[in-house]
Amino acid sequence: IVFRELERLMGEDAFRLALKEYLSVFSFGNADWTDLAAIFDRYSENDLLQWSDTWIYGTGMPAIYTRGMDEDYLRAADFLMAYEDLVNNPQTAGNFLPELLRAISREQDPQIARYLLNNLNGVFWRFLNSRERLEIAGMAEGVLWDRLLSAPESEKSMYAETFAQIALTPESINKVALMAEGKSLAKGFDPGEEHRFVFVSSLLLREHPGAEDLYLKLLDETLSPDRKRRMVFVHSALSSDKATRDAFFNSLKEPSNRRPEPWVT
Repeated sequence: IVFRELERLMGEDAFRLALKEYLSVFSFGNADWTDLAAIFDRYSENDLLQWSDTWIYGTGMPAIYTRGMDEDYLRAADFLMAYEDLVNNPQTAGNFLPELLRAISREQDPQIARYLLNNLNGVFWRFLNSRERLEIAGMAEGVLWDRLLSAPESEKSMYAETFAQIALTPESINKVALMAEGKSLAKGFDPGEEHRFVFVSSLLLREHPGAEDLYLKLLDETLSPDRKRRMVFVHSALSSDKATRDAFFNSLKEPSNRRPEPWVT
């Protein structure tokens, strides 16, 4: 959004020249936003240093000019601003989530869809209480399952994984358990090792009675040594035993226990 606004202020030609110089000067070094703003300011009749202070370092929500933006960009900007509004006003989550689900049910651009799914997972667990989650779970599960069934094969996994992450009703949890076993419930989507671990993890978090057996079965069937080590590493964080979880997270205070780092984050 910031770079689109910069291009609008400067004009396409000046923007490209400034970007070219910036990439040339800092191609093999480090730069911060001040360095970028100083270069771009030389190519603009506007005071970009002042603009930068307002947009980058100022508080509040910036104004966005939409003229000339393509439809996909406008939708993405709209979703982004709506989520920022939610962060500033968490009490609106109950109104935001139905709109988000309607957007997910219609969105055809995979990148925007993935962004919406990430928002759904975050809003569902961070901004709703347990009662609110139960009230909207059926609607959310239905939207995600419909998308899993209808999406192109290359996009099915993101709907399946988000479905597993927010599943609360017994029917949906049963579907997650079947997919964790490797069963294909949607044409064109055959759960692989990585997908199955997402499903098993979801069941472990919910203390599903068959989750531990499914974990051991998947661990035995997993062919990738790195993936197997990661599963063992993460398993302690998913344990139903509080002492085991506490010991795991306390161990992360020691930097040497946070490797490989992507497994921790």
